[in-house]
Amino acid sequence: MSQSGPSFSIYNRPSSQALSPTPSASRPQITPPPPPTQLPTSTPTGNTAQAHTLSVTPTPTGNTAQAHTLSVMPTPAASAAPQTLLFPEPGTPVVEAGPGASQVALNAVKNLPGVAQAWLGTIESNLHSGKDKETAIVVPQGLDYSKPVKVLYYFHGWNGGVSGALGKSGNGLGPELMAWARKNNAVLAVPQGPAKDPSGRSASAWMAGPETFPKFNKDVFNRLSGMLPATAQIGSVELAGHSAGGIAVQTALQGVASATPPVLAGGRWQNVTVGAAHFLDATYSDDGAKNGSNRGEDAFRELQKINLQAPFHLAYIPQTGTDKGYSQKNKASYLNQTATQFKPITQANHSGLPKYYFSH
Repeated sequence: MSQSGPSFSIYNRPSSQALSPTPSASRPQITPPPPPTQLPTSTPTGNTAQAHTLSVTPTPTGNTAQAHTLSVMPTPAASAAPQTLLFPEPGTPVVEAGPGASQVALNAVKNLPGVAQAWLGTIESNLHSGKDKETAIVVPQGLDYSKPVKVLYYFHGWNGGVSGALGKSGNGLGPELMAWARKNNAVLAVPQGPAKDPSGRSASAWMAGPETFPKFNKDVFNRLSGMLPATAQIGSVELAGHSAGGIAVQTALQGVASATPPVLAGGRWQNVTVGAAHFLDATYSDDGAKNGSNRGEDAFRELQKINLQAPFHLAYIPQTGTDKGYSQKNKASYLNQTATQFKPITQANHSGLPKYYFSH
């Protein structure tokens, strides 16, 4: 049913009020006005403004012709339909929850400081033996898009998760990761890993396979294409893994190194190299290869195949199980010592090391 538009009415002078010639001969004859003209009506489009009624009422002005007063009176309009806010208010982060996003991880992302945009949801190429494959992609405020942007992949430890990694309490390092990202002009990608199992096989399967991480990276880049400005350029990616997350870094580097050429691509970006790797108390002697090396050494060799200039950061706690891969006597096992940065940390325990590492 269509709504009626604004209505207009013109005052009709009664016949009893017909004008007569003035007694004074010096005054001109006044001719009555022509009949009123029916004004067209229109149908309002939407509820953006109120319709108005136009009325003309006579006002006596001595013995001359009657003047008229024009008044416009608003008439009630239909209630406006609810509108969708397409763009947030300044300073309000845009957080999109895709399929598979958990509420606990979504809460952690929403509580991060300084978020410009974020997306959370399932990315099937986040390959591991578990069912939960959600990934958080976070763009901080204040990035300089006139310079290349980095992408930091953070792989949490065994029995960890996206919500814990991006949380604030306890060993959560959300604020520290955001501060590091802003300082390094980077965006964050934090995938959910497999659940802990007694055999340890679930951790070994994370990002395993020659095409797994390049495919996952492509999916992340595709998502970032709709989040970053058209002028943004991704210059490099960096991989960080804590504890068992170091396995994901190792297998991811193997996947990139096996490609020809050993670069990453996706979305608007091609030929993106790995710029650095961060092993955070993650080197253990048993890496499943049975070759006497440790995870750190194997990952370092893969990084050297990709980018000889990429630094390999080794953070460890002295006199612990991960010390073997970092100790002074084993430095020779790394092919390019100048690219390896050994960082002994005594101010934090194993669980709290990533939080300390990204804040110093």
